Amino acid sequence: MWNQEFDINYSTDELDFIAWLLAHGFEDTSWHNDACPSFERDNLRIYLDYPKDQADMGDAEWWTKYAAFHQIEYSEQDETKPAINTNSLVQLMNFLTDNLKEE
Repeated sequence: MWNQEFDINYSTDELDFIAWLLAHGFEDTSWHNDACPSFERDNLRIYLDYPKDQADMGDAEWWTKYAAFHQIEYSEQDETKPAINTNSLVQLMNFLTDNLKEE
């Protein structure tokens, strides 16, 4: 669903990361009314904001490109406590490899 609803030019690294997520058991939880694609596994939902530069966000210090939230129950999440909020794909990947259960 993500590639149908979010036909945006993600970088090669981001496309490889999405392929990694799907290969490692993440489900595409993107929906047509979402602001950006999302993927979930083990009650952890990852969001990848659409491609833009931090400079495009002006003074929005709250904005990050990648975020992960623990799901509380179906379609609810603890938005007050992100598991990780970062602009670094490497930092997100390190978080996932350190914190996901082995399949």
